[in-house]
Amino acid sequence: MISAAAARIGIRADKALVRDLAAEVEWSKVSMLDADAYAEAVRANRRTPPGDLSADDVLALMDAYQEAKEDRGFSISKMYWC
Repeated sequence: MISAAAARIGIRADKALVRDLAAEVEWSKVSMLDADAYAEAVRANRRTPPGDLSADDVLALMDAYQEAKEDRGFSISKMYWC
């Protein structure tokens, strides 16, 4: 679904980028970061988002990922992009 989410927002993602984006989504989830906290956590942890993407790009991807899951029938809280 990461690949579908990337396509929704116009990010061309090869397998390596999809893997790295999935890892970023997982990091945000295990760190229990909501959208407001994600960009700050990236800065505070000196974390570089995958590819040439900005923190805002990754946030857009996470929102698109949540939408893709909901479209497929997943009903999970949007707070942690679970």
